[in-house]
Amino acid sequence: MLAQPASRLLASLALATAALGLALPHPASHALAALPPVVVTGVAVDNSSVKISYNPVAGAKDYRVYDVSDPTVVKYAGMTHLDAGIAYHFVMQPDGVTPVFPYTSTDNFHGTGPQTLTVPGTEIQWNRLDDGASHTLVVQAVDQLGPVPPHNLADYYNNPLNPPADMLGANAGMTPDGNTSINGQGPSSDTPHVIAQSAPLVVQANKALLALPSRPDAVQTFYDTFDSAEGATLQQVGTALPASGKITYTLNAGTARAWDIVTQGLDTDHSMPMVEDGHFMDVLFDGQTPSSIPAGWCGLYKLCPHDQYSNLSLSPHTTADLSGGKLLHLTMEVDAHMVDTNRWLSWQLAPATDPITNFHSDNYVTDGFQRNANTLPVNSTDKALWVQLMNSNCDALLLEGRKSPTNPAPITNQFIGMFTPGPTGYPICHRTVHWGDAGAALDDRDRWDLFLTTTHLALFEDGKMLIQADIPDGGLPFTAAKIYFTHYVYATGPFSEPLVLKSSAPWETYWLNYFPHSDERHWDNMGFEVLPASAVPSDWSRLSSLIHMPAFVAPTMH
Repeated sequence: MLAQPASRLLASLALATAALGLALPHPASHALAALPPVVVTGVAVDNSSVKISYNPVAGAKDYRVYDVSDPTVVKYAGMTHLDAGIAYHFVMQPDGVTPVFPYTSTDNFHGTGPQTLTVPGTEIQWNRLDDGASHTLVVQAVDQLGPVPPHNLADYYNNPLNPPADMLGANAGMTPDGNTSINGQGPSSDTPHVIAQSAPLVVQANKALLALPSRPDAVQTFYDTFDSAEGATLQQVGTALPASGKITYTLNAGTARAWDIVTQGLDTDHSMPMVEDGHFMDVLFDGQTPSSIPAGWCGLYKLCPHDQYSNLSLSPHTTADLSGGKLLHLTMEVDAHMVDTNRWLSWQLAPATDPITNFHSDNYVTDGFQRNANTLPVNSTDKALWVQLMNSNCDALLLEGRKSPTNPAPITNQFIGMFTPGPTGYPICHRTVHWGDAGAALDDRDRWDLFLTTTHLALFEDGKMLIQADIPDGGLPFTAAKIYFTHYVYATGPFSEPLVLKSSAPWETYWLNYFPHSDERHWDNMGFEVLPASAVPSDWSRLSSLIHMPAFVAPTMH
């Protein structure tokens, strides 16, 4: 069953708000006399959203933006944890307390300063522009973190902590301060007060801005901007299988933008996909569906609800032909938060006639050992390519079939990975220009592009090449490919992710305190194209010229 979008749930929450004694909605734009300014430094307008950047304000604990036409809907920036790296520190102003902005790092031989900063984000992505009309927005600095919606919080068994439930695991909904809050990262009891605000700025989506096709000679193009009207086409196919966590959906069925959406290993009662505000969203709860677990099955510690790989994978109906040296270009905009090794993103390619049936990334081996007898092949031939985006590294694995009819272990070659150094060392593939940006990248999408032929691939983030590598053993064992864009969540139970976060990342309060067992992603402007072999450059970094991203420009003030 599909969950209702947030816009359809506000009326039902009014009674819940009164029952809990919460404040009635009040305008975020209430009269504010003689406030210091928030200086907006740039706006980057996309097909249905805008990114807004601004300078820090002294004393601010968070920032938020709202549309003057609907001021009780506010979206927060949240906190970000920046790490300058070993033997580096952030440059401070003469007072020794305030960091230089834009944040700048230098080596420890040139002065002193903190190695890490935990500060409010200085960028917000506002999504509600898919109508193509002109909108007037205001950015505010506030003295507390934005509140999380109490009706979206769940207990260990994915029951609502504060019934009635809204969108469990999602971070958009009514908050006790009377607003509809998006991306709050503080307690629900927070009531942020405005300490500075910007002049109104006018923005309008650029509906003509499309990532694909990147060149006029693209011979195959599949591309989706996820207009809000597509939400009506999202349909569940067949019945859910709670014990295995499998559900199948279709989106845009019968059109040139048709998707299959498949899941595995998740809680089918509470996980949900949706299309709203001009983009695709999914909320995943990892592990078995609690209602499907027999009494006593999980043992003394009852780990079952959160001890499995869980995934949701979007796959275009259209397949890609890479024969004759053609260049495949995959693109997606999606939140880049990668928490330890438990929340990550992936692409998969499989033979067009042999779709993937098993997405569990621990079901293959890379060290020569036999496949575990309790696991299954990824498809009937065990031929596929995995490219994964993780918290501190990326990973690429080629599956080339089974070793022999009597040996079920797959032939695997992990040619990019944590223990596979390249020419410049181990491949750090995530937010390298943002000092890790941990604790943030929530509801603020990055642009990810993967280019590949059957023999080589290169990965780009926000237009910058992160890594490239030859595909080994003669390259892909197929030329016609079915493509998957995959969201993973793994083992968020009490003896896995929380232990790691408490010991190594205690500032990750968002996952530790509010959404420990669910993961939310926002996707947009996704698809692929196939370019002729003549488009393959000698220097693959030059492919950045095919990544058409919205540029930050000076804002238009009201």
